[in-house]
Amino acid sequence: PSQRKLIVNFIDGEHLYGTSHSYGRYKIGFFVYPIDPKDNNDRIFVVHSAVESVRLMKIEI
Repeated sequence: PSQRKLIVNFIDGEHLYGTSHSYGRYKIGFFVYPIDPKDNNDRIFVVHSAVESVRLMKIEI
């Protein structure tokens, strides 16, 4: 799958900016790689039930 840049808005108000190779609307969840180099996570598994919205962005490589 192609890499996608996205913004994940969680139900609790938190936002996550990152990239994903595995995003899919009909999966139980997907992995996100945070864009911020200072983030303490290398990869995060995001469960759809915790997500309010996902905004897909254009990625420039």
